[in-house]
Amino acid sequence: MRLEIRRSESTTLRFQRKDAAGSVIMDKPDDIFFTVKKHYEADQPSIQKKLSEGGILFDASTGWYRIELTPEDTEGIPFGTYYFDIKMRNGQRERYIKYMTELEISATVTEVMG
Repeated sequence: MRLEIRRSESTTLRFQRKDAAGSVIMDKPDDIFFTVKKHYEADQPSIQKKLSEGGILFDASTGWYRIELTPEDTEGIPFGTYYFDIKMRNGQRERYIKYMTELEISATVTEVMG
């Protein structure tokens, strides 16, 4: 799977956590991290959103999580292929919700026309 977003446009990512039987997990973990890096071994993320800091929103009535990527998140990032993952932390336990996936940051028509 590959995700493409346009720089300077808003994008919303939504997901639910589910157990092995496919039932939605309604318990809110201590934290969830959405991290984007140019290279998966890079020390510093290009974008990072955290549940604990309000960058990831949780709807306790439905179990849906929402990550809003704003124009400000991508405006200084060069076009190209990046990698992202989503990791959950609950106490001392960490678990990936979404393993490393490609993210393409592309231009809008206006940016291409220059």
